[in-house]
Amino acid sequence: MEKCKTLMCRGLLPKRQTQKKSCKDKRHVPRSNQEAPANQLCYDEEDDSVWLFEILDSIGANDDYRKTIQRESIKQEILETFGGYLTCYYMGGTFEGAVTPDEPNDIDVMKCDEMFPVIQDISEAKMNCCSLLIVQELDTPDGYVKLQLVYNGIPCTSTDWHRFIGMHKYLKIDRFGRIVLFDFLMEPYKDDLFSRPKNKPAVKSEKYYDLNMDTVISYRCKTWPKEAQEWLSRKRHHCWPSTDMIQELQTLGFFVVRKGHPFSPEIDVEWRISLSLQERKLMFNLTDVQHKCYIVLKMLNRDVINLECITTYHWKTCLFYVIEESSSNDWEKNKLWHCIIRCIKLMLRWVKRGFCPNYFIPRENLFDGRMNASWRLISVNVLEEILNVRFECLLFVKRNNIGDYVRSRGSSDWYKWLQLNSKKVYNEALYYKNTATIEKTLHVFNTAILEQLFNLANGNVVHFVKCIWNVLGCIQHACSSPITGHTHYETKQSLSLLLPYMYTCLASNVSAMAIHNQNCQVRDFLLFGSFIYFRGGKLSGHLKFISVLYAIGMYKDCEWWLHQLDEECFKYNPSFCNCRYIKSDSTMAYEYIINTSNLKVFTCVSFLPTEIAIIPNALIFEMFRHFGISLTHEDKTNAYCCWHYRAVVDCNIFFFLLKYVTKEKLRCFQECENARLCIAFLLFVKNVRHRDVANNLLAWTFRSNYKTPLALMCLAKSWEISNSWDLCFMIFTDEMKQKQYQFNSAKLHMLVILYSIWYARKPSIIHFCFQCFSMSEEKIPKCSRCKISTYCSKRCQIANWKKHKRVCKIVRNYHTV
Repeated sequence: MEKCKTLMCRGLLPKRQTQKKSCKDKRHVPRSNQEAPANQLCYDEEDDSVWLFEILDSIGANDDYRKTIQRESIKQEILETFGGYLTCYYMGGTFEGAVTPDEPNDIDVMKCDEMFPVIQDISEAKMNCCSLLIVQELDTPDGYVKLQLVYNGIPCTSTDWHRFIGMHKYLKIDRFGRIVLFDFLMEPYKDDLFSRPKNKPAVKSEKYYDLNMDTVISYRCKTWPKEAQEWLSRKRHHCWPSTDMIQELQTLGFFVVRKGHPFSPEIDVEWRISLSLQERKLMFNLTDVQHKCYIVLKMLNRDVINLECITTYHWKTCLFYVIEESSSNDWEKNKLWHCIIRCIKLMLRWVKRGFCPNYFIPRENLFDGRMNASWRLISVNVLEEILNVRFECLLFVKRNNIGDYVRSRGSSDWYKWLQLNSKKVYNEALYYKNTATIEKTLHVFNTAILEQLFNLANGNVVHFVKCIWNVLGCIQHACSSPITGHTHYETKQSLSLLLPYMYTCLASNVSAMAIHNQNCQVRDFLLFGSFIYFRGGKLSGHLKFISVLYAIGMYKDCEWWLHQLDEECFKYNPSFCNCRYIKSDSTMAYEYIINTSNLKVFTCVSFLPTEIAIIPNALIFEMFRHFGISLTHEDKTNAYCCWHYRAVVDCNIFFFLLKYVTKEKLRCFQECENARLCIAFLLFVKNVRHRDVANNLLAWTFRSNYKTPLALMCLAKSWEISNSWDLCFMIFTDEMKQKQYQFNSAKLHMLVILYSIWYARKPSIIHFCFQCFSMSEEKIPKCSRCKISTYCSKRCQIANWKKHKRVCKIVRNYHTV
């Protein structure tokens, strides 16, 4: 069997050098041959440790990147919890900062249902509500429990079974006659995107393209687990974790997740104790050397060991034990490789024993169900081989070019090239980690707040404004009471990201109401109040305020406010959007994204149907892109499709549209043309997310100037962009996938153009052929019957006659409309 071969048998690892030499003076000496052969590599532990530390720093395994990930993850966690009914906790290396920029973004999320508290003693049960009591028998495996349903402070037994008829699919009666939880009492995921394998805690993403997402649904107990009492009183000779840290971890309680012990006869009704919050807290507080040690262990596990029986969670547990048993002096920069070897040796001892103890519950074996005798033999051989070849095993780490870095130690040119490449990857990853928070903010605002409130108001703008005002109050209240155990500062900083969008939405809806008010004093009062909130709405608020000024005919004021904004920023700062999911959005030009300073990105601007009074005419078409499409109620309310029922446009495109219509009203035609060229420029460099909308708006500007062929070209491009495959990235129902591409206002623009040509008889100032669309500065022959359609040649006219015949007959009957 191929898997039974060790790394040495497969010839993957080089022989360890018998004679140790120093490479201190040779590492950066230029050589004609860039690749240093494996047999010329040399070994000096301290020197290698310092070198590896610096390489890890350069590829992104450093404190700056780690702290950035942790900071942004906390913000996203608070935002997600505020916008949902489940408490959200981000787990795993992607959010602990234990990853490098080149690693895939695997997302691990713990979502906790706080409606059903878990208790360890019946005295903790509350009246008039359900809770879950932890029960264990003598033969219950360590680290696993059963959850007995408790109602009105009384544990439920088989005699109460008839009282829970509607919950039978979630409950079972165990061998002792207790009603125990079999599955989650609520179903958080019902669509085809997620599925949960049997006896696995994670709800895994399916049909999610390149994104690997695991969501673990759990219940939480607020007290420390009785099975982990040993950890609190454990003798720690090196004071790690500290006493203060132990007390803090004790207050976090624990989760229970749906997973039974693989060897238990009651596997279907068992739940596993999870102390993920404590593990995350410990990972957040690792030193730089400890963090780098874990990164290297993960690299070796993925690219060198590559066995299913040993996971990154085993290495995390191993690291915790080694840190606990080591002095802080052992975790120095020049001892990095020594620490890595210590971890591998401890793992080897565990594998030989076939027992990997849980860090908090040492009697629980993390190898159960994973490592049989065959896998143990393979694992021992692989780990012993790594200890034999030591540092040279890094030659076969592919991720982050670590193997190439090891080979480049004798070539300065190659080393510099690798450094430049790592810096580029690092900057890109750092940018995306920061913009992920913007994406989460937009997601929570658009789906969890905006759409829910709008549906709740049922089109009543007054009710909708009251709902927004109430949410603003909820945000202020949440800032005073921390969410998910975070500090007041972290909660306030995270939720404050929602405020600009809330202020803008509130102000624009109040302005739309004010415009229709017949009482001048009331109207002016409402508009002035809206102005204050528009100012708090940052850029999108400024643009919507200018749109209000344009709607009430204050064109000079529009011009002044437009001049206060930096036009160059609108040209070159990247556009960012989260109101829809388009797969080809990733093709945006990197130079406009990575080189942006201070994360100055532009988000999109959206208008609800209640704001139609303040929308420029060119954008009103977008409000009715759903015209002519029949959908079920389920598809209409799908969070990923709600943007179809409002006008959405990129901030940069909207700025130049406002400039175009304002300058047109002021008859500044040259500046008007410049604004149109800027829209075309943004489309050319792909710095636009809603590219179909931008093309439609560009077509509108050409149509308003009677440049019909240019308008038709833009509309054709808009349809080309809106292909069904590109737009089906996050659509799950077959009906919606078939109709998704039809949500394009190009069809409405086309109807207006056809009306202008055939019935209003407003000819284009650019002469063009109705068949091949070739343009000409000179007049070209018209159809002798309708006197409207034009053709560049007789051949084109004959080719077009089949299409034109019926239209020609109809048009002749209507000389004027």
